[in-house]
Amino acid sequence: MMAWMGYRGWQMLIIFFVWEGSCGCRSRPPQPQTAQQVQAEILQIMAAPDIPSRINFYVSTSGNDRGDGSPAHPWKTLEKAAATVTPGAAVHVAPGEYQLNDNELKTPVSGTAAARIRYVSDAKWGAKLRSTKTGNSAVWWNQGDYVDIEGFDISGSGAAGIYNEGSHTRIIGNHIHDIPAPGCPDGGGAGINDGNYGGSDDDVIGNTVHDIGQYNLACPRVHGIYHSNRGGHILNNLVFHNQGWGIHLWHAATHVIVAGNTVFSNAYGGILVGADPADFAAGALASRANDNTVVENNIVFQNGLHPDARGYGILEYGAVGTGNQYIDNLVYQNSPADMKVLGKNEIGTIHADPQFVDYRPDGKGDYRLRPASPACSRGWRHSEC
Repeated sequence: MMAWMGYRGWQMLIIFFVWEGSCGCRSRPPQPQTAQQVQAEILQIMAAPDIPSRINFYVSTSGNDRGDGSPAHPWKTLEKAAATVTPGAAVHVAPGEYQLNDNELKTPVSGTAAARIRYVSDAKWGAKLRSTKTGNSAVWWNQGDYVDIEGFDISGSGAAGIYNEGSHTRIIGNHIHDIPAPGCPDGGGAGINDGNYGGSDDDVIGNTVHDIGQYNLACPRVHGIYHSNRGGHILNNLVFHNQGWGIHLWHAATHVIVAGNTVFSNAYGGILVGADPADFAAGALASRANDNTVVENNIVFQNGLHPDARGYGILEYGAVGTGNQYIDNLVYQNSPADMKVLGKNEIGTIHADPQFVDYRPDGKGDYRLRPASPACSRGWRHSEC
């Protein structure tokens, strides 16, 4: 499994990052960056200091919502914290099981670029959120902008683990699993769903997402990670044994970076890059397509093997532009084929066994790479070999 590194740790692993200026100009579509521009942006990110939280609150299973949220008098529920936080606050959640019963955890308050709101499990996967709410529901429904969700273990009885409607959110290092989304529902399902078509710049980094949906039922609508809007980064996630696609870009997705993910044993397919022209907001890019998305340094292995599936390892589908890039991905033993993308945008693809230390399709293996892995010669994966 992927090691827990924390916020600064995953920054050090990013090898590809696209910077889009803040002017909001739309005179012409943004163009793909050069390698030199990318490297300059990486250095800028790595040099940026952490912004400490201005106020810290605490939640514990032994707490009381009549307390003040201090270390000595923690609250008992995340619902209390979500109703109290203001920009710049961090909510530290102690290990334990937090039962939401027949409800979703809603976090409606927004932070700002300089004062984010952070919800943090103080022990990796130690704070366990559980919901018995069924149907088209999520365990965690985030509605705020500039919100971080870090390190939780999330499972429930509905269709989604984290449903995010905010912009500039960061979903980091969570374990999201066993979401049934029964019967291939028309509304779909996902472990993590950036679902606001009009949102932007949402990051999904270092999560482990598995067993979303009914694996043995072919369904193209229930996925590990689902991303529906402009910009953002899907980086360094471990995504496996989900009913539909491991990572699925759709609706108004465009200009997304998908890099460093390990995607295996998803029933319908590995990574899909596409969009629906009808879902772009008024005044959006003229192309109304998923364009200038970068899919780089991913391992995509044995996806789409359900006999009724029609996915691929990596697939372009629907409304796509000509500026998407597929760089140095390892794709192997996916069905019906490893890749189906615009050929001129595919560079350095490796079709070979990734040579995991101990591959098991159920997620109980060791997905580090052996030194002889062909992926060890590419990009940041030197650190895994």
